[in-house]
Amino acid sequence: MEAAGQGTRKAGGRVAGVDVARAVASLVMIQGHAYHGWVATEHRDAAYAFTRVLGTLPLPAFLVLAGAGMTMRLEAGARRGERAGELRRGLLRRGLQVLGYGYAVNLAYGLIDGGLDAATLLRTDVLHVIGLSIAAAAAFAVRAAEDGSPDVARFGRRALGLGLLVTLACPFVSAGNVPPLLAPWVGLVVDAPPYTRMPLVPLLAWLGVGAGVTAALRARRDAGAFSAIAGAPAPALALTAALGALAA
Repeated sequence: MEAAGQGTRKAGGRVAGVDVARAVASLVMIQGHAYHGWVATEHRDAAYAFTRVLGTLPLPAFLVLAGAGMTMRLEAGARRGERAGELRRGLLRRGLQVLGYGYAVNLAYGLIDGGLDAATLLRTDVLHVIGLSIAAAAAFAVRAAEDGSPDVARFGRRALGLGLLVTLACPFVSAGNVPPLLAPWVGLVVDAPPYTRMPLVPLLAWLGVGAGVTAALRARRDAGAFSAIAGAPAPALALTAALGALAA
């Protein structure tokens, strides 16, 4: 069974299925941003419309993959004897780092487009929601087992529960009449025009799905070859299934 489990990994400990999913999501993201610029207005038919729908998949896919990556990081840490608190702090720092990258990208956009206004520099976009989702899941879902190691199964359940909670809260959460000085920061969590493009609520739910499903599948990988194979590249399989269903 161990050999079957290792079959999904490449040299250096990378998981082939996750890498494939990241590559597919990245390619779809590129076409989503660039393809419309190469298509004349008169050729924007049903096939073109399909590419626009396809372009909505990368963000959920990246969040699902982030959740899967967190699960596998905790699992690897448990094997190496790392403490849950140490891993929690590391993942929290990583999430905040990605959040910082988001603001750096905003600055780059502003410099390129010549629009160094607050709505551009402080807007909430894809890297912001990914980083904030990682940080939130690390803070609220990473817990220790009795021996102090990370409880991977519990992380999967708590991350999935956190995702369900923000989904259920979505209809009741609104930025409302937020003071202008607070709007860019409230906009990280809920929709606060003109700053918000991708708020934490409800998009955090996708990370919860990736964490919960990956934890459940990898917990069963010793049950047989299929579980061993499905446990690692589950996000790749899920993305492939979503693309197939959309194409059908």
